[in-house]
This record gives sequence, structure tokens and C-alpha cells, in this order.
Amino acid sequence: MAAAARALKALDRRLMVVETDEDGVDAAIAGVMPYAVDGLILASALPAAETLQVCRREGRPVVLFNRQAATPDLPFVACDDRAAGLAAGRLLAESGHARPAFLGGTPGSPTHRDRLAGFHAALRAAGLPAPAVACGAWRYEPGLAAATTLLRGRAPPDALFCANDVMACAAVDAARRLGLSVPRDLSVLGFDDSLGAAWEAYRLTTFRVPVARMIAAAMEALTAPAGTRPLQALLPAELVERGSVAPRGAALSPPRTGAQGPRDRSPQRPTSPIPGNGSARPPSRSSG
Repeated sequence: MAAAARALKALDRRLMVVETDEDGVDAAIAGVMPYAVDGLILASALPAAETLQVCRREGRPVVLFNRQAATPDLPFVACDDRAAGLAAGRLLAESGHARPAFLGGTPGSPTHRDRLAGFHAALRAAGLPAPAVACGAWRYEPGLAAATTLLRGRAPPDALFCANDVMACAAVDAARRLGLSVPRDLSVLGFDDSLGAAWEAYRLTTFRVPVARMIAAAMEALTAPAGTRPLQALLPAELVERGSVAPRGAALSPPRTGAQGPRDRSPQRPTSPIPGNGSARPPSRSSG
């Protein structure tokens, strides 16, 4: 948000932020239309067609941020989530994993859907089975519960691709509570390269969203002259390799099987624990 404000200031514009959820985007747009806004950047959800028509009629350009449009006339700038999912699947397959699983956010989210679609396609191309899927609602506590369920299943995964870093950190903590070592027994791959990803307690291998480039492209689309062909840009995420995924070609621990899943043990204490729970919980930031 601060980067967007700086980019607009350089154009002698000012940023007004309106928070809403997916169900309230149309009402939020209607609420700002009486003000002298030059345009709208929507990062929460797609507005109704009628709302877009009102914006066009009043000369207020609309740009979708980290959301893709289904029509060629609506500008958008987004991270290429499907391509990142493909890269995640290839990385885990090349690292020797046989049963990767996906820890997603919410099934209806385009971010969840596209990352899973790319991941599934890469595993299929590598001759691996379709990934088991669990949802952690982009947050720590549901992510911890979902990861624990996967790891205690009849055929527990040997790798988890998590749709954001908050859930990836939760997955690392779930593994430790079950006496598993990351990445020796379980590889964990995150997404976002958020603040907690680089903490010594986690050292997540993750994908970095090109936020600065996305903001620059959104500003370009927002200020484009009338009649210009709408900018529709998918920008690649960057793989940031740390220490939570087994190296390519590394020998992994034998597959874990059994109806009860891994045996519960005392959690391995990370480097920077929060007293009382044996885990260093990351900030509750999410992408969904």
C-alpha cells in the first residue's frame, strides 16, 4: 500500500483506501463515486458488470490488481499464479518427492484455484498422482489444523506446497509437533516471501510476488490515455530458495505410512520460539 501511495504521489495523485470484502465491492465503489476520484484499483474482488458500466460512463478507469479479468476490455495486473504452481510442482518432483500435497486457502479464490491448477499439471507431467488438497483459509490456526490432518493421514505427503507463507509456517510447526524434520522428512514450500519466511525458525523456500512491478504496471494502466488498448499483464513470481525444501536429487527419508500417521512427539524447538507453544508464529499476513 505504501509503495502504491509513493507511485501516485510521483504522478501528483493521492491514494484513498477503502477496505471491503468480496461481497461489498460494489457498495464500496458506489460509496467513492461521489468523490473526485480519477480511477479505481480493485484488489479484493471483481465488481458486477453494472458497476463497471457506471465507472465507464463517468470516466473513472478501473484496474484489477492481482485479479484477472475474463474479458479483454478490463485492465488487470496479476501475479502468474498458474505458472508459479507449475514451477512448484516441478521443483518438488525434481527433488525426488513421490506424494506432494497442496495446502490452499479457500476453494473459491482465483489464487487458490490457479496455483493448484499449475501444481496439479506439473505433477501429472512428472508421472506423480494428483495432490491431496486441504484448505487453511490463508491463516495460521486453520493452516495448522489442515496440515496436521494431512500429515496424520493414511498416506501422508512427503512435501507440502502452501498457498501462502502463513500456512507454510503453520505446516512447519505441525510437522515439528509430529516429530518430523523439515526438510529431511517433509519439504514445505510457501508463497509470498512475507516477513516470517526468512526467520531462522522457518527459512522458507517460497515464491516472491513481484509487488513493485505490479504496482508500476497498475499505475501505467490507470493513467493510460482514453482509447488505449487495455493492459492485461501476468507477471512471474520469483523462487526464493532457503532451507525448507530438500535439495534436488537429495535422498529423502522412507515414505511414512499407517492409519494413525506419524507418531506424536514433543515439538522440536525452533530458534526463536514464543514461550509456551514451541513455535515462532509469523505475522498473520495472507494472499487470497
